[in-house]
Amino acid sequence: MRLPCKPHKNLPPVNRLTPCEVTMLRKGNASFAAKRLRRVPGFAGFHAGQRESCCAPRRAPCAISILCIRPRMATSKTMQPTNTAGVLYGWEKAVRMKDILDAGVRHESLKFLMAGAVAGGLMLPAVNAVEATNTTAPMEVRAELRQWSFAVRWENDTFGGTDQYYTDGVSLSLMHTGSSWLDPVADWLPWGSGRRTVGYEAGQIMVTPSDTTRPIPDSNDRPYAGILSVGLSLHVERDNRYNGLKFITGVVGPWSLADETQKQVHRWVGSGQPQGWDYQLHNEPIFNLVYEHRRKYRLLGEPQGFAVEALPVGNVMLGNLLVQGQIGGQFRFGYNILDDFGTTLMRGMGHLPPPRPSADAAAPKWGAYFFGGVNANLVLHNLTLDGNTWKDSPSVDKEWFVPAAEVGMAVAIRRFTVAFAYVFWGKEFEGQPENSEFGAFTVSYVF
Repeated sequence: MRLPCKPHKNLPPVNRLTPCEVTMLRKGNASFAAKRLRRVPGFAGFHAGQRESCCAPRRAPCAISILCIRPRMATSKTMQPTNTAGVLYGWEKAVRMKDILDAGVRHESLKFLMAGAVAGGLMLPAVNAVEATNTTAPMEVRAELRQWSFAVRWENDTFGGTDQYYTDGVSLSLMHTGSSWLDPVADWLPWGSGRRTVGYEAGQIMVTPSDTTRPIPDSNDRPYAGILSVGLSLHVERDNRYNGLKFITGVVGPWSLADETQKQVHRWVGSGQPQGWDYQLHNEPIFNLVYEHRRKYRLLGEPQGFAVEALPVGNVMLGNLLVQGQIGGQFRFGYNILDDFGTTLMRGMGHLPPPRPSADAAAPKWGAYFFGGVNANLVLHNLTLDGNTWKDSPSVDKEWFVPAAEVGMAVAIRRFTVAFAYVFWGKEFEGQPENSEFGAFTVSYVF
C-alpha cells in the first residue's frame, strides 16, 4: 500500500521525496522486514510512529506500528523528530488510523489483517520502554548494523618461564553479527533470540612432557600431542545473558604439524630442539561440541564510568577430544568497561563476540579494566592424556578435578582491544609435579 509522505519543509529540494513505503508489521517480523527494506534503493534506516489509541474493526483498542523508508540523503540536522503524535522521522505527515482508512483500506479482510498486526504490535515492547521515560516522544527502531571483528589469540607458557605441558596455542577468528546462514539453527534453539554472532576459527595447540630433551619420553610424563582444528560458533546475547555453541573439527597427531612448528619456532628464538616428537599421539580426527552460558551483573558504578561487574560462567564440552564440565566466573573492575561478556581461553569458547556498540555518541572512546577469575573443571575424557581412541599410544592417568585461576587486564581504544591474562592451571595427571602456568594474549579489531 502506498500513501503520500510530505517532505519536511526545511529540507533542500534535492532531498524531497514524494512517495514513501508504509509497512505494518506483525509481532516477530522485525528481522524479516529489515531484510526486505534493505533491498529498497536509498534505504538507510526505518523509524516508527508513536503509539495511539484508536478503534479498529470491532472497536478493539490497538497500537499502530508504521514504518517509513528514510532516504540516505535526508540526514540534515533539520530532520529532528518532534512530539507530534504519529510524526515519522524527517516528515511532517502524521499517519493515523483514519488516514489509512481514508486511503482506501475498506475491505473487511484487510481490516482484519490490520487489526491483527496492530493488536500484535511489533513495537509494543519498545513502546512500553518509551512510555516509562517519555510518553510523548515518538518511537524509533533502527535496522541492526552488521559488525565484523578479527582476533588473534596466543597462549604460551613462555610467559611463565617454562616449556612443558600445555606449551603453546594459537587461534585466529573472524566474526560477524546480524543475520547469517545459521539463523535457522538459532531460531530452533530455545535461547536463539537476541543479538547473533557467527564465528569462524582456525587454531593449533601443542602439549609436551616436562623434559623435552629426552629422545624417548618418560612413560609417566605427559605425551607429546598436537592439534590442528577449525571451528564454527554461534553466539547469542540478550540483555545480561550470553549463550554460545561451537563445533570443532580437525586432527590430532603428526598431521597437526605441531612437531615442525615447535622446532621451527625454537630455531628462530635460538632455543634447544625438542627430541621426543616421534612418540606423539597417532593421527586421529577430532569432533567436539562446546556449549557455554554466561551472565553479567553490574555490582557498582555506571556503564560509561567506573564500574564493577561479575560474570558467572558455565561450560560443557562433548566429543572425542574433551568431555568435561566447567563452572566458575570472572570479576572485573575499571573505567568504561566494554559491553561484552568478558574473556575466554582456547580451552573454552576460544573467542567471544565483539562488544555491543554504545548508542551514545558522546561515550568515551577508550576503556580499561582489570579482571580475575576462577573455575573448576570436571574432566571425564582428555584425548591428549588418555591417548588415541582406536590405537595404542602413550597415555597417563588423568586427574578428574582440575582447578584453574586467572588475572589480567584489557584496554580498548576505539576499534582495537588488547587483553592479557596470566593463567594458573591445576595438575592434570597423576604424578604431575607442579601446576601449569601460561599467558594468554589477545588482539581484536572491530570493523
